[in-house]
Amino acid sequence: MLMGALQKCEDLTFEGGLPFLDRVSILRDIGIRSYYTDLVQRQTIFYSRDGKVTTLDLPLKCTHDVPLSFSALEIRNVIAAQDIGYEDFLCSLMTAGCVSYSVFFDGRIVYFGKNSKFHMEHFNPHITPVDGSARF
Repeated sequence: MLMGALQKCEDLTFEGGLPFLDRVSILRDIGIRSYYTDLVQRQTIFYSRDGKVTTLDLPLKCTHDVPLSFSALEIRNVIAAQDIGYEDFLCSLMTAGCVSYSVFFDGRIVYFGKNSKFHMEHFNPHITPVDGSARF
C-alpha cells in the first residue's frame, strides 16, 4: 500500500498537479517523515515514521552532469520560479550545482552540492491544502 501511495504521489508531482506543500501534506498523512532525493542516482528515498525505507526512481529526461560549482543564489532563483514543473525544477537544481536534497517535515530543506557546500531553506510544515483536493 505504501509503495502504491508513494508512486501515485510521485506521478501527480511529475504531471504538475501536486504543489510542494500538498505533496508534503500527503506524504505526512501516509506516514512519511522525510525524504532524500539523489539527483545523480536519480532516486528518491522516503523514510517512514515506522522505520520503513522506500526508494523510487526519478524519471528525469535531462542528461547533463552536475557541475562542481554550487550556487545558493541560483538555487533560490529555481525555488522562486512560479511557472516551472517538477522535472524542470530538478534539472535546474542540477544546473545550479545541486547533487541531492533532503526534505524534513519539521520545515527544513537542505540542498547539497559537491565539495560539501549546502544551502538550507525553510517552509511552514503546518500548511495543509485549502480544499483537500490533493488528497488520495
